[in-house]
Order: sequence, then C-alpha cells, then structure tokens
Amino acid sequence: MVQVSRPPWKFVLNTILVILLTFQITGANTELAPYIRSSILNWEFLLSPSTSYDGASPDPEVYGFNQVHSIYRAESLIASLNWTATVYFSIKDLSVDFWEYLPSQDPSQKETIRPLIMEVQTYEAGMNIFNLSIPYNDNLFYSHYDIYDANNLGPFANLTGDALRDYIHTIYSMKMQFSLLHYQLTQGERRCYRWDISAVYDFSVRGSVEMALLERFDKCPQGFEKHLYRGDGPISWLYYIFWLNLVVATTLQILLLRSLKRSIEIYSTVRNHNQSRIVNEDDENFFVTWDELSCSDKLQFF
Repeated sequence: MVQVSRPPWKFVLNTILVILLTFQITGANTELAPYIRSSILNWEFLLSPSTSYDGASPDPEVYGFNQVHSIYRAESLIASLNWTATVYFSIKDLSVDFWEYLPSQDPSQKETIRPLIMEVQTYEAGMNIFNLSIPYNDNLFYSHYDIYDANNLGPFANLTGDALRDYIHTIYSMKMQFSLLHYQLTQGERRCYRWDISAVYDFSVRGSVEMALLERFDKCPQGFEKHLYRGDGPISWLYYIFWLNLVVATTLQILLLRSLKRSIEIYSTVRNHNQSRIVNEDDENFFVTWDELSCSDKLQFF
C-alpha cells in the first residue's frame, strides 16, 4: 500500500484548472461568441466589394479569420470606396440593427458625428516609380483625410480619367476606418460596445488590389451600466472564472518552480557527495549516487 505523506496539491489544482477552463470556454462560446460572430458577419456583408457595384465579383479568399477580396478594375475600386463611405454615413438606414455615431472630438462641434478617416500611402516618386531611366526611389508619402460626406472621397474627389488612373498606380496602401457604438441586449442587461472598423486596401501585389476588413471591439467609453463584477448575468460569471483561472494557474507555476528548485538542490547534493559518501547504510548521512537510485526513487524528486 502506498502511503501519501501530503495531499497531491498539483493534481488537485490541475483538475480544478481543467474544470474552470471548460466552464470559461463553454460560457464564452455561448454568451460572447454569437454576438461577435454575427457583428463581424454583418460588416463583412455590408462592406464587401461584391455589394458595392453591379456585376460579378470573385469569391473572397479566407486567411485565418479574415476574408480577402481581390479588386481588378479601377471603377470597382472607386465603387468600393464610395460604398464604404455610404455605409458609414447611412448605417441607420441600411442596417436592420441599431448603430450609434460617436460625437465629434472637437468640443465646439458636439452635435457633429466623427468623420470617416482615410489614410493613404503613395510613392514619393509618383509615376516616376515606373521610369527605368532614373534611380529607383521607393520612399512612401503618408496622407490623412477626414471625410464628412459620402460624396467627398478625399484625394479621389476631383480626379477623373488619366489623372485618376495615375494616382491609383502610385498608391502603396490605403485604409478607411470609422467607429460606431453598438448595444447587446441580453440577460436583463444592456451592454454597450465600441466597434472600430477598418477597410484595408493593399496595392503592393501588382495586378489587383486586395481588400480586407479588420474589426475590433471594446466596451464603450462610458463603460457598462453594471460593472462586470457587480452584474448578475453569465458574462459576470465569466469575469470571475477568468480571475480564478489566473489564480490557479499562477499557483501551479509557483509549485512547479518550487519542486524544480528542490529537485535541483537534492541532485546537486548527491553529486557533490559522490566521491565522499559514507558506506555505513545505518548512518543518517548515508548518500548514494543518482545512477544508483531506482526509477521509483527518482520520480519522488518531481
């Protein structure tokens, strides 16, 4: 019969950690995942280039969690930019859900919504980037535009014909981004989230423009009506389980490091006394070498 001198704390804590992680994953998949998934699908549908103009569009490619749309025509690119601006400024009319604009950051214009932001990186050399008779210069120029109207697309507003095509050819990357407030109504609580949406256009792969959406969300600036640790819904329980997981995992790491330190000290003591060990096994100072220990004895060090 094997006698245990002390409770197997590491085994107990590992079991508790597995149970807590199971509850956390199940709860997150039940409470948060459906909301996040539906919101991301909402933006993937609304801002997809295939909905921004008439005509066939190739199916998007999927890289990880992001869909990448390939744009091949200049008019399709402009249509996509126009549609992104239209979706932002007309979101209350287009979406079946309720989205709220953030107020302007300018204290004197609190009644004005925040503008849609366009950031463009172009080659400083302009069209000379394709001129083989001059040295190659791939330095980039950064431009920032605040857009307050769906009909005003910043640098594209007054460009047509050859001027528009030349400008598109000199773009390295471009991004349109905006932020909106959204509400999750569940379990008797109203939770407010801020969604930051970015439509990123990559021109670095010649022959097409690759467009991808990046969605990020966080709680609203004013916070929740109830703090997570004061709420009575499932999301509040997920908050507690997260901190319990952190405490248990930290305790396990401390026990593991202590056990490792103790094993190293015992092993070092055995090796140091290898040459001067006492032969008398009845003596309390009797030492043996590591190689002379059985497997069961060695396992006691871990």
